[in-house]
Amino acid sequence: MLQSEQYRRLVFFHKYAALLYLLLYGLSMGLFFKLRLYELEYYPLDSYLTKHKIREYGLVRLRGNLGSIQDWWVLLLLLIGIGVGLALFFDTGRKLKQPRAAALLVTLGALIPLLPPYNENVLTRIAVGTGLLFFGALGQWFFNLAVFARRSRYQKEHSYFDSVK
Repeated sequence: MLQSEQYRRLVFFHKYAALLYLLLYGLSMGLFFKLRLYELEYYPLDSYLTKHKIREYGLVRLRGNLGSIQDWWVLLLLLIGIGVGLALFFDTGRKLKQPRAAALLVTLGALIPLLPPYNENVLTRIAVGTGLLFFGALGQWFFNLAVFARRSRYQKEHSYFDSVK
């Protein structure tokens, strides 16, 4: 395989891996919330508030454990996100000489729902992680747009990029 073909595949991975993961994450979390999310009724009685721990966990909850994610497929999805983020983080700075902050945001966005404390509602950590994933994936895409805009050492003298202007 030619070096220019390897370079194009590397750029394609770095440009679209975070966006594809964000799409997969969004679809999977939508299914996860459809299956697991419910809302309690609010009654201002102290006995009801204490019994259901409304002050600690809120009214919107997940079925099962409220403090951590227990579904194996969501855990696997988050571990894949950590792997994609770390691969982008280490390869981006070493091979493409691009800023690495967006790849770090992707990694942190997938890592935050897995972190303790487990005595609060996990939905807040999922919301923060989703926001970081969103901004990290878009940032990674925008940072890598510049790869096609400049000439690399792997492109030949007269290439496809010169004919399209």
